[in-house]
Amino acid sequence: MKKLWIYTLLISSLCLNLVFLIKWISNRCPDKPEKARPVPSFADFCRDVYQNCPNDSNEILFVGNSLTYSFNVSEYFPGKPVKNRGIRGDLTSDVLFRLSEIMESKPAKIFLLIGINDILNGVQYQQITENIGKIVGEICTSSPKTKIYIQSLLPVAGEASYEFLGDKDLANQRIEEVNGFLKEICRQRQLEYIDLYSRFLKNNELDQTYSWDGLHINGKGYDLWSELIKSKVAE
Repeated sequence: MKKLWIYTLLISSLCLNLVFLIKWISNRCPDKPEKARPVPSFADFCRDVYQNCPNDSNEILFVGNSLTYSFNVSEYFPGKPVKNRGIRGDLTSDVLFRLSEIMESKPAKIFLLIGINDILNGVQYQQITENIGKIVGEICTSSPKTKIYIQSLLPVAGEASYEFLGDKDLANQRIEEVNGFLKEICRQRQLEYIDLYSRFLKNNELDQTYSWDGLHINGKGYDLWSELIKSKVAE
């Protein structure tokens, strides 16, 4: 009987120590961290901001990629209801994806400049033109009164040109091919085509006076761009 009591006491003591050991280990080991929430991309951030901006039926929208994103349209066109809807890195497919938000307000005008990133990323000509055709078609269908200005792609130069299949001349050749399509779709649909390409061209490449990396344009570049379209914004 005495031995049974001793065994019972030992077992109880072991169980108690085990409980304390488990608590000690749990206090020493941090809880498993919660699964991190996915970090939104820059494009996600921009789309969210644009989605929550107020709509205005007489607004003038500038739609495109980084070239448009960096265009401070409110300063270049003071007193005009201009709004920037550019997103860095956008492809034609990205603009097509977010077109419903762009067209919510039934804007008075849209200045579209898109396609250079498609070429940079090796998107085939057929896909680029198909996407642009869909963009233009959806704008015309959803808001027939919106005036569309299709702006040509700009040329490239220097180191940036080697990102385009490693060949500056081939890069600008591809750009001219897309510009040819843009001009044709404007002719077919009776839209305004704005030739930026030839005005930024020097020695068969992007005039370095207007660029800091051979792809994006600098302050003088935006001065020239705004000068080329100011009458269109004002009319």
